[in-house]
Amino acid sequence: GRPVGVLPLPGPIWATVGEHQIEILAGERAIREKIRLGSGRIYELRYNLSTRAFIINILPGALVQVAPSDLPPADVQRLRSAVDKALQKERYSALRAPSDAKAVCTEPERCSINQARQLQAEYVVLAHASPKGTDWRLSMSVTDVAIGATAAKAETSCPGCSIDVAASKLAALTAQLLKDATSRPQGKVHLLSDPSGATVTLDGQPIGVTPYQGPMFAGRQKLLFVRNRFAPESVEIEVLESQITEHQVRLTDLVDEPPPATPACPICPAPPPAQPVRIAPIRLALGLVSLSAGALLIGFGAPAIAIHGFCADAEVSPGSV
Repeated sequence: GRPVGVLPLPGPIWATVGEHQIEILAGERAIREKIRLGSGRIYELRYNLSTRAFIINILPGALVQVAPSDLPPADVQRLRSAVDKALQKERYSALRAPSDAKAVCTEPERCSINQARQLQAEYVVLAHASPKGTDWRLSMSVTDVAIGATAAKAETSCPGCSIDVAASKLAALTAQLLKDATSRPQGKVHLLSDPSGATVTLDGQPIGVTPYQGPMFAGRQKLLFVRNRFAPESVEIEVLESQITEHQVRLTDLVDEPPPATPACPICPAPPPAQPVRIAPIRLALGLVSLSAGALLIGFGAPAIAIHGFCADAEVSPGSV
């Protein structure tokens, strides 16, 4: 219920997250409307007193990140503020990563895209500033969150610059890259794989899993399909502007190879020669005596067997055996 300014406002009005009532007064005419504000977003209000029409437009968001460097925190804040103002001038909401976001990430680009999706941001603006004395190396990339890939990037130098001049150059780079990113032609793709469940990678960044449907930059695009236990498949497709491009790949199964067979011995060592068995004379004599005794016993036993088995030629009377 308190006045906050006179139209046109020189800049945005900062308000707490939640529900608010907006009143626009012009003489005896007034427009009142309730709105709910989200975190970090800039809301553009348009009205018409004669028709009492009230339009609320939520500006697209861009997650702003300044890459870690050896700069003092105050200089980092200057650079970030310059990028924020450039975004607002281009009618974007400059967003910050959630406070509970992990400070350490093994894949910074992937983490930035995931954070931007949580904030429902359209772009990720990543700025680098590397000073060497009074010479600066400035670079920036703008990532399209919906596609998950870099839409525009550039690099420039600023020799003999102060921190304020470097911040001004970074702001100009922000405005130019946003225009390049938003004007880049796009189409849609429908990607399939046999079998499905393959991760699709564009510019080194995974964008989804087959079957995949989504936006993609128009023109020649190189994609990589990766699935566990299948050979990676790299393809190039031509994405048509404002049209749906369909492409399917067949993945090659990685057959488990059998373990290598034990190689045959090319040159095997010859077995040792057989050694002659030497028998002591006394053992040889005892063996001959034993053989003789055995032959003698066999001589007696054979007739007995023959008689008992009734094989003898002579008649055997009962009771004689």
